[in-house]
Amino acid sequence: MDVVVSASALRFREGNVHVEGVESLITEDGVTEVDGIYRPTAVADEGIADKLRIPLAYLRRIHAENVPLLDENVNAWLREEPSREFMLRAFRGDSGPGMPPAEGVARARCSATPTS
Repeated sequence: MDVVVSASALRFREGNVHVEGVESLITEDGVTEVDGIYRPTAVADEGIADKLRIPLAYLRRIHAENVPLLDENVNAWLREEPSREFMLRAFRGDSGPGMPPAEGVARARCSATPTS
């Protein structure tokens, strides 16, 4: 799924992207819940580092060695501009009826507009 979300709807916890408070996507295929937990890929890390102006080598190091510091760094930069929008490319995790969504995969995070 591709969805535009504001920085205020994004949080990092335990090295994963948590999306909260975003409206469901309604398409020809049905309704897709956006809120959930997404594990970032290396490509997503590159986008996060670029858009938040965090050196990529530093982001990768703290992702590998100090996840609480990663969470604090990314969340601090997201709080700087809570209305800034990002496009999140992700795969939803599969789960059964009535169960919370399984962890998905954050494939990329890009600016929502060319100037962001």
